Amino acid sequence: MGYSKIAMNKKILERIIKKSGCSELFNILAKKLSLTDLQSLLLEVYRERAGAISASAVFEQYKKNRFVKPAATAPQKFIEFDQKAFSLMPKGFEAVELSPAAPLGSCSAAGYVDQNNVLTTIRNTEVCADSTNAMALECALRRQRILAENPKSAEEIKLCASHRVLRTQQFDEPAAFPHFRLFALCSAGRDSGSFEFEINSLSEHLAYFISLFEAFKEAGYTNKKVRINIETAGETLKNKIREEVIEAVSSYYPEIGFEIEAGLKKNGYYDNLRYNIFISGLDNKEFFIVDGGTTDWTRRFLESRKERFFISGMGSERFVFCFGSDKIIDTSGH
Repeated sequence: MGYSKIAMNKKILERIIKKSGCSELFNILAKKLSLTDLQSLLLEVYRERAGAISASAVFEQYKKNRFVKPAATAPQKFIEFDQKAFSLMPKGFEAVELSPAAPLGSCSAAGYVDQNNVLTTIRNTEVCADSTNAMALECALRRQRILAENPKSAEEIKLCASHRVLRTQQFDEPAAFPHFRLFALCSAGRDSGSFEFEINSLSEHLAYFISLFEAFKEAGYTNKKVRINIETAGETLKNKIREEVIEAVSSYYPEIGFEIEAGLKKNGYYDNLRYNIFISGLDNKEFFIVDGGTTDWTRRFLESRKERFFISGMGSERFVFCFGSDKIIDTSGH
């Protein structure tokens, strides 16, 4: 969060505390009450508030609140996308239907995302802002069951999901939405040395997305050019990716542009590896479509340094919006 926003939030908090007449209000709510008691208190407060809201006030909120508006893309297009995406899924991946809610702190505790970027509920949950965080929890649970039977098992868990997520940040560009569909893949396993897990996961995820883009191009989408940027935390992994991944992909798809550098900074989200896929259309305007890489989330959930986790998230709604044909419905009245 930027300094100016922190200062603004502090001023708002000071004003609220002063108005309440209780100097310890924040400490009581944030530190002294258990989460269960805080939930009970807030539920009663909002029950009281909701009871005083008129139907016309609800309608006014609907017209103003960007989080509750329908998507700008026709649902038929999402169905078409999902059917194609799931049909091309590599063997071993299991499709899951995620809950619209996740445990409180799913993004901030795992990926160090500011909680202000997530829509927090008063029931100690949050609206899902990143499906890969939710999938990490499910993968950790499944890996835990496997490890209970064999503590050294390297059996991988591979999941995929098409899910609508909601984020509270505001972005000033036409292809960014407050809530949007995300198509995500994740692979969870155990370190087997020599970056084998990372190399295999990157190869599998990249191969999948490239085949997906080709399939949509054949179906009439206007996606034209693919550029893949890869960052690693060290030279050893960088060289292995260049030799074992980039050279192999380039032999089949020489038109794909690759960039790789060993400059990844560990910032609490990706650790050893991050990759991005950018796609341009007939007008050569480029859009950021896929983000992925390795994280330490399952490692931290299971408290085991040997656990490995690889994620990929594709902005499927952005892809359909930017490159699909006849895809926009009129939302000017909203």
